[in-house]
Amino acid sequence: MVAAGQALLVDDDFALDDTFWLTPTPGHSPCHCCVNIRSRGQHAVVIGDLMHHALQCREPGWSTIFDWDADEAARSRRRFLGKVAGTGSFVLPIHFPHPTTGLVEADGNRFHYKFVR
Repeated sequence: MVAAGQALLVDDDFALDDTFWLTPTPGHSPCHCCVNIRSRGQHAVVIGDLMHHALQCREPGWSTIFDWDADEAARSRRRFLGKVAGTGSFVLPIHFPHPTTGLVEADGNRFHYKFVR
């Protein structure tokens, strides 16, 4: 698509409009982003490789061997979790087990992931 001139290359904080935008979450890869979607008064975030297991909500400092920069990935997870905790925003992970979709709640300095069916 890029060679055919059909791709739109954007910055990692790109916003198409108020219904679709990116949030930079580097660490797994240098330009990793989460995809935000807002519709009918609800918000959801596709988190990609930001987290690979729900335990990373309890322990945001835990990284996989696949993270490009483990310290940066941990900072991105903490920042993301702090931003969505208690907001009712649906988190749409790629790697979590079924039912995957969940909500994040603050639990002291940690976070709790509640799967939603």
